[in-house]
Formats: sequence, C-alpha cells, structure tokens
Amino acid sequence: MNNRTLLVIKEFKKYLEYIINFLLNFVTKEKFDKNKYKFSIKEVWYSPWEISNQFNELYFKIFKNTLISKQKLFCLYNISKQISKLDGAFLEIGTLKGGSAALLASSLKGKELILWDNWNGSMNDDVKKNNYFVEKIYTKKSDYFLAKSLVEKFTNQNKTKLVLKNDLFPNKKIIDSINNNISLVHFDIYDKDAFIKGIELIWPKIINGGIFIVSAYGSISLDSLTDAVDNYCKDKQDCVFFQSFSGLAILFKQIR
Repeated sequence: MNNRTLLVIKEFKKYLEYIINFLLNFVTKEKFDKNKYKFSIKEVWYSPWEISNQFNELYFKIFKNTLISKQKLFCLYNISKQISKLDGAFLEIGTLKGGSAALLASSLKGKELILWDNWNGSMNDDVKKNNYFVEKIYTKKSDYFLAKSLVEKFTNQNKTKLVLKNDLFPNKKIIDSINNNISLVHFDIYDKDAFIKGIELIWPKIINGGIFIVSAYGSISLDSLTDAVDNYCKDKQDCVFFQSFSGLAILFKQIR
C-alpha cells in the first residue's frame, strides 16, 4: 500500500468519523458530554479474540450470560490467566448471570473466587435515578441460580472455592470479612459512588502486583464513573492506571 493510498484512507476516515459524530450528537442531544466522547475508527485492527481457539471455546459457553463485549472478555481472560500465577483470591463485583465470573473461574485453580451481586433485586435510589444513555439491566433473584450453576461447572473442575455475597455493594462488614489477599478485582457495576466508596475499602486488601479492573469504563452512558476512575490514582503512590486496547480500565497496585 503506497503513501497516496494511505492519505486517501485517512481523509476518508476523518470525514466518516465527523458525519457519525454529527448524527450521534443530533440524536442523543444532552445525554452525555460531547466534548469528551467521540466516535472514532480504531487504527489498530488487530483482533486476537477472533483467532484464539482456547478463548472462543470458552466464550461460546458463557456469552449468553454476560453483557460485556467479546473484546473486553478476551482482555479479562488474558489478564486473569496471568494474575492467577500470584497468590490471592479473585473478587467480582456485579456478577449478573455469571458469564464473566465463569471466565475468571476458568483461570483459577485451587484458590477462592468471590462473587458479589445484589440478586435480591433492589438497588440504591441514586442508581435508580441515574439517567443513563443506554438502559441498564440489573440482577434479579432468578439470575442468582443461573450464575451459580454456570460458575460451579468451572470451579468444581478447577477445585476452586466459590463464595457468593448477596447484598448491595459496598457493605463494610462483608468487605472486612474478606481476607487481605485479593489479587484481582473485576468491578462491573455502574454506580460511581459505589466505586468511590468501595475501592477505598477494597484497595488495602489487594496484594502487591494485584489489579482492580473496571469493565464499564469509558461508556458514554457512564461519564461520572469514568471520571471517578480517572481521578482515583492521581494522588496515590501505590496505583498505576492504564487502559487496555479493548477499553478496560486497569488499576495496578504497585508498592515501592
């Protein structure tokens, strides 16, 4: 491909992005900050989730039980496999029907997987009032049995201890009851305040080299949560923040 062709493609990409952003701004009106969120065609088209047989075999077992995109699940899968080499439990906050939890369980062997969701069906009033751009789905009682059944297929196979916490997050008593040896936290709920209050309680329990992953980061419907994630590491000496190519926000705990 010569330079002239590349220039034509870049110009076409620029105008296409402009047209799509114009249409999005017209349709969505005041739903989100138009200055901070722009549609863009990615320059890196590498898509390893399409060619990984091991991942796709797992994906087709769990995809009906999760709202997370295939790209983000692939990153979560790769990260969890690496972090599983460390000592420590995995904690997922916001399990819904157990899709991403089963993915995490596939990486663990002989350790502890803690799943936390409010399968009672109630939620905080602040969450109810949130005017999300995209309508969100919240857990109900029947989702508990779907999640438990799916995840147990993997934890039984890997001899991993499964622990379920059925309550609103955060709950200080429940967090205090968790041992101080968490290596991975997957945070998959939408409430900004839950993130701010919860990570302050959970961060001290994460081991050196452990990570806190926010999968809903960057969504145009969750501007306040994204800002909270961006701001968390600014004044912390033991936190390094970066964003995966799929969009996951990853807070890496590094004690110097």
